[in-house]
Amino acid sequence: MKLSFPKIAAIILSIAALSVLVAHVSAASATSATPERINGCEVLVVGGGAGGFAAGMQSARMGTDTCILEETDWLGGMLTSAGVGAIDGAKIDGVSNSIFGEMRDLIERKYSPEIDRTRLCTVSYFCFEPSVGKKVLEEMAAKEDHLEIFYKTPVTKVFKENDKII
Repeated sequence: MKLSFPKIAAIILSIAALSVLVAHVSAASATSATPERINGCEVLVVGGGAGGFAAGMQSARMGTDTCILEETDWLGGMLTSAGVGAIDGAKIDGVSNSIFGEMRDLIERKYSPEIDRTRLCTVSYFCFEPSVGKKVLEEMAAKEDHLEIFYKTPVTKVFKENDKII
């Protein structure tokens, strides 16, 4: 069932976007994200950071028409834009089937055959250049028929009625 803007079926927020809980797109700053373009979205993700990207990808892969609104021109948040390309944690079983695992595997392939380059950091088991991470996320998103990303699209206001976002 398609809902008209701004009655979006769901709003998924990345952790980084929690402080800007909004569902109204600023037309002045959004060149392509008009209410008409967003009308077909069943799921609206505010923020294209690592969490928002993963939520948008999973939603799209489940066949739901999904839009990600990202206020910058760069996907991945701090993971790809702030030079924090060192992943905390360890390479463990089960992660390879996740969106994160897919991203990690694609980044490793970008560096092949010099795969050891991703292991040459002292703070993590896995490191990469921000531009490589950004490219991988863009390539992953481009393959999804049910995903549309609107860059440079800050949201400015939330409309609520009876404690519900409308």
